[in-house]
Amino acid sequence: MKPPMSAENSLPRTFILRIWREKTDNESFLWRGSVSNAQSGERLYFQTMEQLKDAVTRMIETPPRENIPDSETSIL
Repeated sequence: MKPPMSAENSLPRTFILRIWREKTDNESFLWRGSVSNAQSGERLYFQTMEQLKDAVTRMIETPPRENIPDSETSIL
């Protein structure tokens, strides 16, 4: 059983989800995406639903901070 969330981690969060297709060299397509934390500006990239889940979980479990410069990270 997980411990209860702290009051700081239970605050509402807003995420921006972007999903797109990219053409590969062999003329097939790959789905790609990014999820951004609207409060911190942190952006994580993913290719699978499991990676999306991991990215959102990571963002939710990280205590919210203010005035963080935009950052981009790939979890691939």
